[in-house]
Amino acid sequence: MDEAKRRLTREQFQQLVEGVTRKLADNGLLIEAGWVGFEKLVLPEHASPAQRADMRKAFFGGAYHVFTAMMTMMDTGEEPTDADTARLERMHLELERFKKEVLVAAMHTKGTA
Repeated sequence: MDEAKRRLTREQFQQLVEGVTRKLADNGLLIEAGWVGFEKLVLPEHASPAQRADMRKAFFGGAYHVFTAMMTMMDTGEEPTDADTARLERMHLELERFKKEVLVAAMHTKGTA
């Protein structure tokens, strides 16, 4: 099979990601999987076991904070309110700003061109 035929479409890839995410959540491993990805992308290879352990605690601590805040900040009732949606959108924007910071730092090179 040639390379073009093996490639997933965006829709197929999105479905794959959603399926894996649901399976991880169903198995209680969603945050752990996020940590593994974060560790590979952000921590330097030479990080010590103590640094990795501390970073894992910080990662899970952040996840715990966001989860408990989400459970606390939502208005009562079964359906999301406009205020709930606005709060989640602001959280999304805050996390997107963080993502950009991390990506910019990861792309930073030394020297001049």
